[in-house]
Amino acid sequence: MTPPKESKEEARDSQAAREKRKWESSTWNSEHVVYVISAAYLPSSLTSSSKIIASSSDMIQIVGSKPDKDGKIFRAAVHKELLCYFSAYYTAALKGGFSESKKDTITMELPYDQMQDLISWLYTGKLLSHTTSPLLKFYIFADEKMMLALRRSIMTQLIYCQDQDMDILLLADAMPCLKVLPQNSGLFRYMVDFWVHRGSQY
Repeated sequence: MTPPKESKEEARDSQAAREKRKWESSTWNSEHVVYVISAAYLPSSLTSSSKIIASSSDMIQIVGSKPDKDGKIFRAAVHKELLCYFSAYYTAALKGGFSESKKDTITMELPYDQMQDLISWLYTGKLLSHTTSPLLKFYIFADEKMMLALRRSIMTQLIYCQDQDMDILLLADAMPCLKVLPQNSGLFRYMVDFWVHRGSQY
């Protein structure tokens, strides 16, 4: 039996729903992402509920590729739906035909502290890092994994750090990023503008 054709109104509604979801996933918002956390790497006082997480209990193990100073590798379980919600890359990898979609563990090319940052951001919208160099490297990861909302959060944190003189954006730290980021990248444009107006002293 042939399924009924979608009406023009239904098609418009479907398109509008897709556009709304795309827009919402481009910015972290507690209305869409909230979670009850008791893990050791995040404050135990965080409590709430979630629209996204309530829709699925599927978890996936994420593993960092680089140990901390004590040789410990970061491991954590996250909601697969949450990771996919913020990343078109992981949506394709975990829900598409890639080999990762058949695995329950994925390895991320991030050091221990940035893995902590990722978990913190996914569930709370907050970044733990307040130093420029790790944030720059974290931005590249977010760019590679197509995580627009995370890139925006990192940009906000970087600008805040510069405005408050918490940490200085040094050319030596930024050069590796400038070599890999496209020139239309928000971070690329910000760094160029920063040195044009303030950079002579750095």
